[in-house]
Amino acid sequence: GGPAAPLSVVGGGGCRFNAHCTPLSAMAQAPDVVYPPAAMKNRLCISTLILGLFGGAGPVLAQSPATQLPKPGLAAKANLEDRLLTQSVSPVDVGRPLATDESRLNRAGVLEHRLRAGGELDWHARTGFLRHLGLAIQADVFAGPLWRNHTPALLEHDPLTGRSDDPLSADHHLLRRFAGTVTTTIGRLSVGRMVSTWGLGLLAQSGDHDDFQFGVKRGGTVVDRAQFATMPAAWGGDLRTALPLFLVLAVDRVVQDDLADLANGDSASNMVAALLYKDRTTAAGVYAVRRNQEDERGLTIDATVADVFVAHGGKLGAWKVQAATEWLVIAGETTYFRTPTNPDLLNLLQYGGVVRLQADRKRFGGRLEVGLASGDDDPFDDTVGNLKFAADHRVGLVLFGEGLRRLTATGAANLADPRFTGSPPQGFERLATGGAVSQALYINPVVRFEPFTDLALLGGVLWARSPRPLIDPYQTGLAGGALRNQRGGKAGQDLGIEVDAAVRWKRPLGAGLALHLRLDAGVWLPGEAFDDAEGRPMAAVGAIGGQALLTGEW
Repeated sequence: GGPAAPLSVVGGGGCRFNAHCTPLSAMAQAPDVVYPPAAMKNRLCISTLILGLFGGAGPVLAQSPATQLPKPGLAAKANLEDRLLTQSVSPVDVGRPLATDESRLNRAGVLEHRLRAGGELDWHARTGFLRHLGLAIQADVFAGPLWRNHTPALLEHDPLTGRSDDPLSADHHLLRRFAGTVTTTIGRLSVGRMVSTWGLGLLAQSGDHDDFQFGVKRGGTVVDRAQFATMPAAWGGDLRTALPLFLVLAVDRVVQDDLADLANGDSASNMVAALLYKDRTTAAGVYAVRRNQEDERGLTIDATVADVFVAHGGKLGAWKVQAATEWLVIAGETTYFRTPTNPDLLNLLQYGGVVRLQADRKRFGGRLEVGLASGDDDPFDDTVGNLKFAADHRVGLVLFGEGLRRLTATGAANLADPRFTGSPPQGFERLATGGAVSQALYINPVVRFEPFTDLALLGGVLWARSPRPLIDPYQTGLAGGALRNQRGGKAGQDLGIEVDAAVRWKRPLGAGLALHLRLDAGVWLPGEAFDDAEGRPMAAVGAIGGQALLTGEW
């Protein structure tokens, strides 16, 4: 159906708790029951892992939960992260409608900066109905590109390229968190601005770093939320035998995600309901989101998301192992990107998921991820079927994050070319993926080796194909409906192979400060899905990036 996949991410469906593990143990306790230390520690482990699952990135079963209750009284934390990133991407063959058009994007270079700072204030009590009061704040300032070697008009619809280079620009500043929490013996109420995440982050991402990723995460799902979470089985019961099943209800106003930006006039809301089971080895959750969105042009999205997440972990000799999976279905309707045969609206039916296996031990680690995002090879029917994961769900460095990012942005520019159309179809800019995984079946093994305490080496391979022939709607229209790719060639399914490597070094500086240096590099060998009209393969695309990061925790 509509090629733009307007419902690429109905994000904001996650449930954000305090990522620094403010305990939910108080929430689960019966008011007048005193447990021996072992039982208290066990319940705190469960509560802390719940927090990590909602507030962290990916399965938290490999993390070490706290084993002590927080001290009564007032506690404060502060954190700082200052990151400078430079990246270069080799020329990319994009194909153009006319033989006289420039069909190759020149080498692209960018320098980005982000300063992120925040803190938390928490008060705890061990008795009584009221157990915890908290306030969390976090902001990004001067966050965005500082310099580019060029900004081609063909990439103006890419979310990153379209941003200003001025560090004082309004889109370089974002309040990510300003939320208060009240925890009692029956539940936790959270109100304010939060970062939303769920499961493996296919739809809602915190934007936090992942040790097995290449490149950087730039965004995250930011919402203004009112949320209530509770563990019903613990109300007045025995904490040691209560079923660790959590119920979460929330309502959001979306501040920023891959679909909407409040600052640009988008109005989007989420109604969220989630159930999560969590014991010491297993987490299993389901959540549903009702998304309603309208932009300044009156274009709308009305959709429902159903998502299932399961993770299980444990020890296998010296290895810490875990398996996790997340699957989702999106259904609804949208007035974005209507077709001549469907001028009013299009239906939405998208699906996808990920299976992830991970093993870690001292100095070694490995992850195997297999993922699927549904495709769509009919730009003229009444259904949008091509799914996009959250842009910060990083898979490899080049194919999705750089190559397809530029190809799809060029496709959007072609649709808006005044030489071929008086006015472009509404919502055409959503054809650009923004670097997200989209319309792909992929396998991505990554290994990590730490020869020294402060040095880590990463290596990865990415193989991908499209579940349906990968088409470009404009080129397909030019060919009278015959399926064509972005370069005018016959639509195919083989997306190619990518090889990635990274070196990461950390140096503690004292006083809570640490310096991190990192170098990432990758090369993508495009498959036959990108051959041109004469059957010539697309040239390899390479990318290299360096990061300098200063962090502080107090």
